[in-house]
Amino acid sequence: MIQYDLEKDVIDIHKTEPVEEPGFLRRYIFRGDHMVAYYSQMQPGVDSTTLPEHYRKHPNEEIVFVLQGRLEYEDGRVVEAGQVTINHPMQPHGCKVASQEPAIAFCVHAPPPQRFDQPEMVNHFLGFHRKKHPSIDPES
Repeated sequence: MIQYDLEKDVIDIHKTEPVEEPGFLRRYIFRGDHMVAYYSQMQPGVDSTTLPEHYRKHPNEEIVFVLQGRLEYEDGRVVEAGQVTINHPMQPHGCKVASQEPAIAFCVHAPPPQRFDQPEMVNHFLGFHRKKHPSIDPES
């Protein structure tokens, strides 16, 4: 039987340490076996189309819930607060903040990009746990 640590399943976004990355301020929320979730903020005028390709094009799926602001993607999509967009595997998805206020989004990747496997990245996630199941966790 699979067991979960229910105390780790309620995460306060504001208790995560903000991490600055090129053009972004992120709060890494959850890293599990099959997905990763984080909160991302970009200031007005930021243009992520200039970032290295591994940020803008990856083999996993990503869903972006825009909570504030307006994003203009390099492929022509325009996504505003209250809308959701999907970045398909290997689809270039750099974007520009096209609003006077910061753009804020909640992002989910499945499966997690390889860059999130690095120890320095894993340590940023407030919620990080694996299911306690014999086929996944031999300590179960």
